[in-house]
Amino acid sequence: MPFTSFPPELVLKIFHLASLDQPQSYRACLCFIRKVWADIAREILFQHVEIRLRSGMDKSPVSVPRTDFARHIKNLTFRFDNEQGAVAANTAPPPLDPGLSFPDVFAELAEAATSISTLQFHVSFHSFVSFPADLFQTFSLNNITHLTVSGHNGVPVKTIFELCSNLRSLVLDAIFFSMVRHPKTLKLPRRPVTHFHLNVWSLGQSMEAMFQSVSKSITSLSFGVNQSGRLEAALRIVGARLKSLELRRLESEAARPPTLQHLITTITFECPYLERLAFDTDFDWSFTPLNVLLSLPPSLKVLSISDCRDISADIVAALRRSDWLPKLAELRVVRLFGGEGGSQCRAEAMGLCAQRGITIQDEESFMQVHL
Repeated sequence: MPFTSFPPELVLKIFHLASLDQPQSYRACLCFIRKVWADIAREILFQHVEIRLRSGMDKSPVSVPRTDFARHIKNLTFRFDNEQGAVAANTAPPPLDPGLSFPDVFAELAEAATSISTLQFHVSFHSFVSFPADLFQTFSLNNITHLTVSGHNGVPVKTIFELCSNLRSLVLDAIFFSMVRHPKTLKLPRRPVTHFHLNVWSLGQSMEAMFQSVSKSITSLSFGVNQSGRLEAALRIVGARLKSLELRRLESEAARPPTLQHLITTITFECPYLERLAFDTDFDWSFTPLNVLLSLPPSLKVLSISDCRDISADIVAALRRSDWLPKLAELRVVRLFGGEGGSQCRAEAMGLCAQRGITIQDEESFMQVHL
């Protein structure tokens, strides 16, 4: 007997496979094939929703997914483009900007979107508009496992820790915290945070309390580094459990980049089980780079270096040593500047990696030196 229709589950699977690695608009195009496709595929079509807002936009009519569509949303992003431009970041928070007043329709969307597990708030240009705390608390926060907040002022970190009880990943990037009257009252979410990204302009007394709250669960940390010793203080609390550490630089806090030698000494001492280390910013390699490389934790399996002076000759010298990072399995070295290492060092490094069975990440740009 011939089939006259596909089971809905099969159509849903076809829809999912057809839209892999395609832009979001491709999924919408598939819905125009047949009405039944739109009905069946709605679950995938609305899994990822990004709402882009502009300054002054709240005075105009706004369209959002209907509430019966909203229940399918798993990943929701609010991206606010502030046309007023950037506000320079200082060590003290800027005055509170009323920023964007979210229309009531977004509160309705938040109440209907009961399946969201990933929630993101982004602001362009680091303009530090006020965090939409009222809207934030309208969501079903118990379901949130991944939360990202960037470019906002007055972020209620205590509320985040109290209400997002199932957080697994917390990203706080280029923000100012709201004041915490009693920082030690910050409590660990019921389901422990394992990945923590912290790159903020002001920490105050909240930092120690936050790291104490995640100290028993965190295995991955991305951290904005400056000259004030914050990384050392953080690693003393959470370093023993870390498997992955990514170091970033706070661009506005110090004209002179942090020196790596002291940081490496701290990392090696405080993070005995570290497997992945990334220096993806412009640190000070003026101290003999080879000594820095040879001081890296021997437990490393993945090393990433980018945006720094030309250290290609030092990379080659380190790779020649059979006892250097004996567990290293992946190496990424990109965007080197101002040196004369050239293709000879690159070719030798690639040969040494092949001999040791080390996989090169971003091979096309590996150890390319830019003048």
